[in-house]
Amino acid sequence: RDPLSVWSASLKKSKDPDVYSSLGTHFLNLSGKFGKAVRDSSLSEDQAKQIANAVWENDNRLQNMLLDWSQGKWGGAIEKEFQAHLSNLASEYFEKTIQVKGTRVLPHLYFRKGIILLNKGDLAGARKEFLATLEETSRYSVIDVRSEVRVATYNNLGMIAKKENNFREALTWYKKAEEEQTMAGRIWVNDISSTRMKLEETVAMLSGGPGADGKTNDPEVAYSLGLYYYNAAGRLGATPKGSWLPVEEAKQIANEVWKNNPQLSGLISELISGNRGGPVEITFKNYLLQLAWQAFEKAVQIKGNAVMSQLFFRRGMMLGEQGNLAEARKEFMTALDEASRDSTVNNRQEVIVISHDALGILAQISGDYIEALKWFNMADEEQVRFGKVWVADIKSKQQRMQSLIATQNSK
Repeated sequence: RDPLSVWSASLKKSKDPDVYSSLGTHFLNLSGKFGKAVRDSSLSEDQAKQIANAVWENDNRLQNMLLDWSQGKWGGAIEKEFQAHLSNLASEYFEKTIQVKGTRVLPHLYFRKGIILLNKGDLAGARKEFLATLEETSRYSVIDVRSEVRVATYNNLGMIAKKENNFREALTWYKKAEEEQTMAGRIWVNDISSTRMKLEETVAMLSGGPGADGKTNDPEVAYSLGLYYYNAAGRLGATPKGSWLPVEEAKQIANEVWKNNPQLSGLISELISGNRGGPVEITFKNYLLQLAWQAFEKAVQIKGNAVMSQLFFRRGMMLGEQGNLAEARKEFMTALDEASRDSTVNNRQEVIVISHDALGILAQISGDYIEALKWFNMADEEQVRFGKVWVADIKSKQQRMQSLIATQNSK
């Protein structure tokens, strides 16, 4: 009747590892079709209900999820729990495959385990499985399949390294993927060459020295590197934004951009000793902020007609933190103008809300509580209209402004 029926019935007749693996693969593929705000067009509503009834037959959450779907509500909290359940079922069957596979070579098995962990945000676990995939493929005899799995695995290892801001390692993996794909004479990852070229430009800019910002003509590369420096700087010093930047990550960045600086050894000594917020760390933090601004400036200079609302928002944040409120306001207004032309709905909505909130904060700092309330009210109304929350404390900000306005009026 369907793949689930086939493999479930097969499992009653055979304990062959391919049966466990195929059932796990089916659940993994299904998990990718749920949990989205817009229903996957490849899955009809009737099919979705059939799957839900089969998998959650005795689960008390089933009826509430079906009710959501009948009202056109897709990607809700219960559906995401169902998606996680499908993913967990896939993991269970993959583990059973490992238990019974013996000497069978199954490279897709470890690759799919890596995909599950990557989807969960477990980068270390995913890397382990992808490296196991490469080991498994080295013993696989079907050349086309071996090459395809290697290309996808190298690409995912590059993605992981990039997420961890290890750009040199990412470039190494992307080069391997491109070389393997070229050697096979096939195309499995369409954008591998463009990704590799962007990484080369990013690595070329990493030196942080004079002229480093001239080593790219891609505004996205310049913006991404600027954001990398800006976020790293925010997690340095005595009062970091959130948690402190881990020592090893701070050393990695320092060895990239400060390798010729005589203060490098002093910075590493401070970091290792746990003396966070020391004088050398503050100097390094300020240097990263300079690099971030240079990269953002480069992105503005070369972006042409590209819409980059996040770029101007980040510039506004930097200027606001420096106390340059007038220039920060200009950047936030520019961010709003850019957002109005952004074709990506989620990005457009987010930038509109956070820019209005930021304008409210600037007005509050300036002592114009009426204007601040106006901006906060706009951000609040937009969050309600868009159905998402980007500024969690907007209500308390509104109440604070109302209180301050009342105090001013009573004088």
